[in-house]
Amino acid sequence: MEEIAIKFSIIIPTFNSANVIGNVLESIISQKENKIEIIIMDNMSTDETITIVSSYQAKLKNDNNIRIYIFSEKDEGCYDAMNKSLNHITGNWILFLGSDDMLIPNSLRNAKKYLKYDNVIYYGNSYRPSENKLYDGKFDKLKLCTKNINHQCILYPSIVFSKNRYNTKYKILADYNLNIQLFGNKDFTYKYIPILITYYEDIKKGMSGLNRDEIFYADKPLIIKTNFGILYYIYLKTRYGCGNLIRKICQ
Repeated sequence: MEEIAIKFSIIIPTFNSANVIGNVLESIISQKENKIEIIIMDNMSTDETITIVSSYQAKLKNDNNIRIYIFSEKDEGCYDAMNKSLNHITGNWILFLGSDDMLIPNSLRNAKKYLKYDNVIYYGNSYRPSENKLYDGKFDKLKLCTKNINHQCILYPSIVFSKNRYNTKYKILADYNLNIQLFGNKDFTYKYIPILITYYEDIKKGMSGLNRDEIFYADKPLIIKTNFGILYYIYLKTRYGCGNLIRKICQ
């Protein structure tokens, strides 16, 4: 395979993120030996988010390795913002971050040596400071039936999004839906790389306690059945009973 220069497109949806946006930008800029474009898709913030991002943009105007692009328009949630951002990318590897996430130092350089094939979706680990734990190692279909890969530690080849977008009817877990679809797609494979990529707090855990993505969970059994097959569907529905038998069959 002919080696292609790696350029990262890092997409960050924002809304009133003035108190955290500087941290994530600093964590990216510290890795500017890599070719990086940062796409900020802002949902019409009313605080100083755009002012802060613009100040970083100005500081980097003569930098050959890193650029910041700012778009400010109304969106229907973070997945809508992410879909819109995908229309502006020019990189060949895509990473999505929340405005309150941060990259681990040197994580892009460490990941770079693994990024060999554009039909492989590479994912590593994230670190949750509040719990002092890593999340969450290698996944297979059985594991993905019960929990999601952390979105902020997945490096997608840009070709993934030539035909795929986030389903915005899932307000909290559209990334989980997409991971299941891609995990079951024979055109792509997922490969675990044993490195830390992000500091990440699971805000969805808090959100789901108040506003669980009921539409996704109602659809999840059919999503599993459609993309993984009947045995995984049965496992999901019965995993605390005869699901253990299904686990043995699937492994």
